[in-house]
Amino acid sequence: MGKAENTGAGFEAVKAYAEYRSGQKEKAVEDISKLIQADVDDDTVQVIGGTILYLEGRIDEALELLSNHENNLEAYLFSKLFLN
Repeated sequence: MGKAENTGAGFEAVKAYAEYRSGQKEKAVEDISKLIQADVDDDTVQVIGGTILYLEGRIDEALELLSNHENNLEAYLFSKLFLN
């Protein structure tokens, strides 16, 4: 069985979230901010980016990011359940 490919914005967003949860919050926020600017249409970047921004108290930015969703049920639910 081959090794999974560790590339793409979604994978990098998951890494940023892991960094955040392990206490490397400043680096995680920096990394996710770069990902948001580079690939805002990626579903994983939207949801994890919105989560990190929310946890940092940056509610308006999280809402703005999640409002970009198009057919992304997770982003829609997150924005409706937790941010409104």
